[in-house]
Amino acid sequence: MARLPTRARTKNQEFKFSSSLKQSVLLSRSMFKEFLAKQMLERQLKSLPPEERTKIIGTISKNPEFFANLAKELETQIKSGKNQTDAAMAVAKKYEQDLKKLLINEKK
Repeated sequence: MARLPTRARTKNQEFKFSSSLKQSVLLSRSMFKEFLAKQMLERQLKSLPPEERTKIIGTISKNPEFFANLAKELETQIKSGKNQTDAAMAVAKKYEQDLKKLLINEKK
């Protein structure tokens, strides 16, 4: 099949999308990221009983900003030279009270 010629874009030209289309694209991206994160968590927690897995995934899903900050701090600790286990223990100890609150609230 023959290709139809396409009009070349200049540097200053941009595609213009409606705001609803932009919102749906952003929503699709966030849903995809959430799906991938959930799948990764399920894989890493596969040795736990299903109800424990569900509880942990639910807690993380309800508090994504908190856990994102935990992950950033863990990454910072690892980059500073600590091994992964020591860094995880240090971060967990620092946020111990917050983690307890989250897990207690999840049990209710």
